[in-house]
Amino acid sequence: MKPHPERRLDAIEILELELSVVNRTVQAFQKLLSDYFEGGGEILASAQEIDRMEKESDSLERKLEVLILTSKTVTAWNIECVHLADAMDKIANKVEDASDFLVLTRPHVPHSLIEPLLKMAQVTTEACEELTQAWGAFRENPSEITSCTHRIGDLEERIDKISWDATRSLFGLDLKLAEKIHLKGLIDHVAFISNRIEESAQVIEILALRERGRQSESS
Repeated sequence: MKPHPERRLDAIEILELELSVVNRTVQAFQKLLSDYFEGGGEILASAQEIDRMEKESDSLERKLEVLILTSKTVTAWNIECVHLADAMDKIANKVEDASDFLVLTRPHVPHSLIEPLLKMAQVTTEACEELTQAWGAFRENPSEITSCTHRIGDLEERIDKISWDATRSLFGLDLKLAEKIHLKGLIDHVAFISNRIEESAQVIEILALRERGRQSESS
């Protein structure tokens, strides 16, 4: 008896899988950062798991690209699906960048910067959870999408404010300039993740508009 061929995933299923991977990647980084400051846990293993998930995100993005490229017709809706996959993959890329920076350079973080960095990671996780809510709204209740994306914008602004205050505090510390620049790099790596989350939310809004247009054309 011949085995059944593997069912081909559609664009929506691939995007949902990638969003799930990205969420887990952001959550893993929040834990890695906390473990680093507490001095507990094996952060190298956590960083390797983040690397693995980033590769999984890459693979899903590529799978979607192949699906679209081999379609009989390529529509504006298809293209926005690819844009969303790329935007979400960039979230995972930024998490991997932050993780690698932390593990490879092992910065000595002054106590006054630990709380702001942990808060940034926490709010970033909240923003990514809100991105999942935005996707759920796209699937079930499109009228709620803008509420979700506005909340993501508000969370991203909170992170920017924390980052600004932390940077100002950092350059007031009695540290060598090289140490300050090193620590500024860590702050920036953490802050950049939420920028990518906000960009993904904006693509979901565009995808929802494309879906509305697609439904209008078919009716």
